[in-house]
Amino acid sequence: MHTARTHGERIQVEPGQATRLTNLSCPYCGAQLGDVESTREHVVGRRFVPRGKLDRQWNLILRACKRCNGLKAALEDDLSAVSMHPPLVGGPEPPDPILRRDAARKAEGSSGRREDRGLHRTKVAGQLVPGVTLGFELVGPPSVSEDEISGLAQMQIAALFYWITYDPTRRVGGFWPGAFRVVNWAARSDWGNAVQRAFAQDTVSWAARVVADTAHGFFRVAIRRDPAAECWAWALEWNENYRVIGFFGNSLAIEVRVLQLPTLETSLIAESAEGQLRARTERPLPLEEDKLFAMPQSLG
Repeated sequence: MHTARTHGERIQVEPGQATRLTNLSCPYCGAQLGDVESTREHVVGRRFVPRGKLDRQWNLILRACKRCNGLKAALEDDLSAVSMHPPLVGGPEPPDPILRRDAARKAEGSSGRREDRGLHRTKVAGQLVPGVTLGFELVGPPSVSEDEISGLAQMQIAALFYWITYDPTRRVGGFWPGAFRVVNWAARSDWGNAVQRAFAQDTVSWAARVVADTAHGFFRVAIRRDPAAECWAWALEWNENYRVIGFFGNSLAIEVRVLQLPTLETSLIAESAEGQLRARTERPLPLEEDKLFAMPQSLG
């Protein structure tokens, strides 16, 4: 069961049925859809999760302008490849055969849009002692930019906020006041980092506006309202591997809450005239300590 609040009242949505809106404005840019070309939009893209995982699962379907729909589809294409990628160390291969297949296909850049969907390799060399040079290669997951992560997260959260503020009489939804901010993103092997833990601990008791788990667990989302300020916390989990967290709302309220979060400490690996290379030990999260998407007993 998925839960949400709209216009101050609790609503329930069944996992096997999509929620459909006949909206007159784009949930992403606000354009009036009678003035621009529009398309049907699945907020959880069918190709963003492994094939078939959205069959008979809940989704939010609405209308969006063609430009925004295309932008979101491109971001989904790139970020699905990253979020489906299996952990390099410290974790088993994905047990789901469809996920393994899709991850391998996307890592090869099947769409042809990007060439950096495979492992990210960095060569480091430096002088250990006079006359002795040390060189090694660091291997990381597929590269991804903060702009891409923030862009897709903002669009997914915007559509859900549009839904929970949707006026069926006027056939339009709302847009949050203020700013949107990503504060951390992490692969499964680092879900237990200090920022992710503190964020969950600080916001889990806030009034829930959306808490949903769909696509057989390959897409999860939570939106919670700060009871003391015009500020919302949001969290996304992509393909059972990638988590992104942040806030939207009043800029000052966001800044106060971000400053309360811990700082992630890094260690110096190598240093040269060109700069420094620093790294941090990843922290997995035990299942019994995972609170980020905790379902509320009631929507406060």
